[in-house]
Amino acid sequence: MSTAIPLELLQTLAQEPGFPGAPLSIDDLAGYWLQDPLGDEPTWAQSCVFVIGEVPDWTWEFITCALPRLSNPIEAVMLAAGPLEDLITDHTVLTGDRIVALAQQSARFRYLLSGVDLPEATDAAQIDTLERIARVRADAMAQGIMAGGPLPD
Repeated sequence: MSTAIPLELLQTLAQEPGFPGAPLSIDDLAGYWLQDPLGDEPTWAQSCVFVIGEVPDWTWEFITCALPRLSNPIEAVMLAAGPLEDLITDHTVLTGDRIVALAQQSARFRYLLSGVDLPEATDAAQIDTLERIARVRADAMAQGIMAGGPLPD
């Protein structure tokens, strides 16, 4: 079962165009976000993803809910360069084990990682974590997002 988005957060988005109403889960949010990840104007879903980015577990759940729903490389680029890159940049050590574990199991997630610009490490723990992420995504780099490769099944 997916985590419920706090009602207080949803109430701040209630007046946004297209807002479907509460209650909503993070899984629901992933579906709405993928309907328009590139919009000219920020959507309520994009705003919500930005806010939940402050909570690493919610961001991770959002990424793992969106991952199987990706239908094209553009959506993958938006997920990689947005929520995933932010998660890695802001919470490298905290989320590194989960990232590496999923990448070892999922070609699609390795593809997603190929679109992340890894941050500069500031301490030994970050260096170790970023090196592990770089190793696990290495094979995907040649055919990944930056190489214009197709989205794996």
